[in-house]
Amino acid sequence: MRLLILTLFTSLFSYAQSSYYYEYGQRVDLTKVSSKRWADSSIEYYKKSNGQEVGIKTKEILLKCEEGVNCRDILKNYHFVTIEAISKHIFLVMLTKEQNIFSLAQELHKNQAIEFAHPNFVKERKRR
Repeated sequence: MRLLILTLFTSLFSYAQSSYYYEYGQRVDLTKVSSKRWADSSIEYYKKSNGQEVGIKTKEILLKCEEGVNCRDILKNYHFVTIEAISKHIFLVMLTKEQNIFSLAQELHKNQAIEFAHPNFVKERKRR
């Protein structure tokens, strides 16, 4: 009985702490990597289930609204710190300290007016 309770508690805790986003409609699970390579503390590194390591700006989400949708009207309901238009339909939003990047990306993904919403990834430059 004790083992059953411990197993349930562990599975509930891991589900609540789930880090994932949607890419091309498919769920992408992430595991946080403990090592940081940047002095910038706003960047955290995660490993995808395929083994690829990605850097994520922890308080930025990149999203695209469907054609014909007034994206600013939708986004003002989420109380972002800033909303920056990168193009007519693509926006970079800055989250508050209280907002969780993965929960919010998942919530935005569910919105029919939003084509995609995912964390803002950091690309490393490789020297030749």
